Formats: sequence, structure tokens, C-alpha cells
Amino acid sequence: MGAGARLQAVIAGLVGRPWFWIAVISVPFGWPIYLSLTNKTPLPIPVVGNLASFSTKDQNGKPLASADLEHRAWVMNFAALDDPATDASIKSLEKVQYRARNLGQTFGLITWVLDGSVPGRVADYVKQRPISPRMWWFVPETPPEVASSARDAIAKAVGGPLSPSDEKKLATGNTLFLVDPASRLRGIYDASDPDSLDKLLHDAGLIINRGY
Repeated sequence: MGAGARLQAVIAGLVGRPWFWIAVISVPFGWPIYLSLTNKTPLPIPVVGNLASFSTKDQNGKPLASADLEHRAWVMNFAALDDPATDASIKSLEKVQYRARNLGQTFGLITWVLDGSVPGRVADYVKQRPISPRMWWFVPETPPEVASSARDAIAKAVGGPLSPSDEKKLATGNTLFLVDPASRLRGIYDASDPDSLDKLLHDAGLIINRGY
């Protein structure tokens, strides 16, 4: 008997056995059930602080208030545009913006500009970069209560006053904050660390999809 004939005989023998069909039916339906039972539910993302409500204007002079972000998970940072170290942080956020491009109106970014008092300066800066006006706002004047909320969150995370290094990271946009639709600060991330950016996007996805 040739190899082909032997293979056909084996297949015929399997097809004639009831347990073969039970296995065929059980595997495709049972595997998803097994995964659902063994897949651990992610832990809720902790709340690290509360962001004070605000009402201000963006780089184009359009009103922007915390109430406008109640349907989004969003990321914020603070940046002095004149500091060369800020450029790397903005580039990191550009990558975040690109990776989150399909989230539409459920995601956003705000950069609070620390040196944006000159009229038109921030708008000109934004025009020179690949920034989506529907997703990312640059705010020329930082509300003091917003800065205070961010500082309190960092102080809580580090267990004491901000160090000079903490101050530098904050002023150059390197410290990123994730905010949920209820204006709660849900995490602090490092713009210079790719793993931290991955976690930021992962956590934002949990907030958007599961309400964590």
C-alpha cells in the first residue's frame, strides 16, 4: 500500500470515530472560552490626583475648558518652547498623537505653554509642526490651578517636594499626565522613555474602552 493510500485509510478511520467529531467541534468553540477564563482582568488604573477645572483659550484664541474634555481621555504636559530640551518632548508627543490617530474624539492632548505670552507666537510654533488641531491644543497661558494640581501629583508620587530634576522635566514637557473624562489624574509618564509611552497609550485605551 502506498503512502497516499495509507494516509487515506488513517483519515477514514478517524472520521468514523465519534470522539474525532467531538474534538473538531470543541476546539474552535472551547478555545475562546478557555482564554476568557484564564485571561486576567487588568487592574484599575490608580488615581494620582484631581485636576482643577479651567477655562482658557487655545493657540488660535478659541475657548477651551475642562468641560469640553468630558468625553475624552487626554494627555497634558507643560513646556517652555524657548528651551531646546523641549523639542525632544514635543517629538515624543507627536508619536503619541500619530499612534492615537484612530481614537478620534475620545482622545486628546494639551500642552500648557510656559512662555507663550507673546501674541501669535504659539500659533506660529504649531503651524511648523505636524500637529492635529482636532486632537492637540497648545495653551499660551497656563492656569495656576492646573499647574498646582500637576505639582501636587508629582509631589505625591515622589513622596516629597520636587527636586531640581523634577522641575526641569516638568518645564521641558518631559513629564506627561494622563487625565480621564472626570478630570482625574490617572498617571505620570516619562516622554523620553518608549516603555513609558507604551504604558501611557495602554492606560488611555483602558480608560476609553473600559472606563478604568
